[in-house]
Amino acid sequence: MDEDRLNSSKRLNGKAKFLQAAIKKGYELSFTHTNLEGIGTADIVAKPTGYVIGCLYEIPEEMLGRLDQVEGVNSGAYKRVKMNVTRIDGAPTKSSEPLCAITYVVVNKERNPKTNAEYANHILRGIITHNIDKLYFDKIRNIIIENNPRIERNLLNYSTWKA
Repeated sequence: MDEDRLNSSKRLNGKAKFLQAAIKKGYELSFTHTNLEGIGTADIVAKPTGYVIGCLYEIPEEMLGRLDQVEGVNSGAYKRVKMNVTRIDGAPTKSSEPLCAITYVVVNKERNPKTNAEYANHILRGIITHNIDKLYFDKIRNIIIENNPRIERNLLNYSTWKA
């Protein structure tokens, strides 16, 4: 969700263009994969009462192979999937037309590998910088803290960031 990270020279080098936030009902953010650095990384998992909000980006066709590499498809950790999502205008209750988007999900899910503050803050920063509401920020921050309570004091805070 962190546009600066996605567009860094190590990733898509400025080729991703943010369009809008979108919601997917019936899923929730979870940490289900340990990357090569030993950090628990994000996934979306089915949860009937849940929802996830993500960022829609326009990615040039020729960059999809690079995005697959960045997202861990080449290593077999993640797979690219198409999913119907609904665009939102800043809050989960204000929805518009559905559309098909690409996302990445973990192939072999682990049970709650611990994330770290640096990785988690990329998720939180994306929520803040794309003006997704504080309610969702708090929901995701709580999921992160539940995953690894030891990093709470190092996580971004919505009110101090937005001030």
